[in-house]
Amino acid sequence: MCGDVDAPRRPRVERAAPAPIRVVVGRGARARGDPSQVAWHPAEPACLATGGHDGRLAVRDARRATAGATFAVGGRVEQVAWDPFVATTLVAGDETGGVVAFDIRAAAEPLWSLRAHGAAASAICFSETAAGLLATASADASVKLWDCGSAPGPPAPVAARDLAVGELFALTFDAVDPLVLAAAGAGGSVALWDAAGDEDTAAWLAARR
Repeated sequence: MCGDVDAPRRPRVERAAPAPIRVVVGRGARARGDPSQVAWHPAEPACLATGGHDGRLAVRDARRATAGATFAVGGRVEQVAWDPFVATTLVAGDETGGVVAFDIRAAAEPLWSLRAHGAAASAICFSETAAGLLATASADASVKLWDCGSAPGPPAPVAARDLAVGELFALTFDAVDPLVLAAAGAGGSVALWDAAGDEDTAAWLAARR
């Protein structure tokens, strides 16, 4: 199955083969503005999160027609990411540079929020090999690492780097090395950052051992 955003229509779920099966997400189970992001849950195949220009997240079971939970982020949602080590945690970055996390079982107050960047938090991702390690990228040209295992409270800063490729739009961790990241910037540039060479990151790693 694949999730798709088709503005100004609602998010929809389609099975690619053999015969198309289309389920349109009903009103109230989606972000009310034009949806800008979709993300499948890494462990629950039918769980789909969407983020919208209205500053809201929505989570639903794609197998059901009933409405799912919604969460208020604030600014326009730029990116959404599931925590691969905490199945109930969903994180979003917004146009103001804010990053906020929710427990999808409770649609009230966020787990935490922080002002990660001075411009839009255009990309966020979790390491799939280092529990609690979150990376954020921004239109301010920087990538930052955060320790989400510092609960209670918002994540603690680990390291930051200006990758010198202009505004950043995409970010991902290496699938094997938890401290190598790739980021795509303005003008088609791609930069790699091995954060293991950063003194702050080395100190953080030493403290975890």
